[in-house]
Amino acid sequence: MSFLDDWKTGQTAVPKNEIKFFRFFAELLSKHHKGVHYYEVHGNPGHVSFSSGLWPTKPPVTKELGDLIIITYDYGTMQARYTINQNKFQKTTGAQRVWPAFKFKADIHQYDLLAYRPDVEVAGSIPFPQSILSGTDYDSVGSYGVFYEGEGHLIDFIYSIAKWLSPQSYVNSCNLILNTFQNEMSVAGRETICTVGIETFLKHLLGMRVGAPVSTPEIGGFLNSLIRKAAEEVGEEPPVVDLPVFNEYVGDDNSAIGGGYRLLLINVGDNA
Repeated sequence: MSFLDDWKTGQTAVPKNEIKFFRFFAELLSKHHKGVHYYEVHGNPGHVSFSSGLWPTKPPVTKELGDLIIITYDYGTMQARYTINQNKFQKTTGAQRVWPAFKFKADIHQYDLLAYRPDVEVAGSIPFPQSILSGTDYDSVGSYGVFYEGEGHLIDFIYSIAKWLSPQSYVNSCNLILNTFQNEMSVAGRETICTVGIETFLKHLLGMRVGAPVSTPEIGGFLNSLIRKAAEEVGEEPPVVDLPVFNEYVGDDNSAIGGGYRLLLINVGDNA
């Protein structure tokens, strides 16, 4: 069976929850593709403090950075990408309409953080680099992944960079709206803006178009530490990402990473 066939037939046994759906997605991805590692490290989420892009005159806000980190890398191009992703499950009473506008519930401050990508200060148990969001001009470093009830009441998936979404209101719990008439959009192949449908998302993910390039040793070393910590938590040998940007700035002690996070790591070159 194909990935899509397995997704359609297996999802009926999955509780309607974004974490469980993404876990199922990662399990199927590992079944159908090589070089896939998915980790769930338990603990308090990693929070950061930041100055608001929506309300720049207000005091700094403290928020979880994001509940999922997706990393892809390719030895053929010697490049890696990452995105800080906020997973959601949009409950519906019937099939959710994607056209002409899709909307889902979200936290306005989380949107503020991922869309405006400010410098961050650590306010929790994960030592995020200050520039983890701000150190790139790729908007796709901050993104959302939303599971929703689609055609035939099957669960499907929409990916969007945070910047492409519009708040319906500016209250704490708001609706974010995705305005699109296309199943996939990108900026001249530079980065994917949004995808509609889990198979389309998978194509862009394995095609190294999701997320921002890992361009500094500080970011690469931090992501490498997260990978090693996650593997250590489950008693595995950590997968080696043998790229210079991941190995120029690496410490031997992962004890500074004390919080919980979810991480999906894919060697896309193994899937050529």
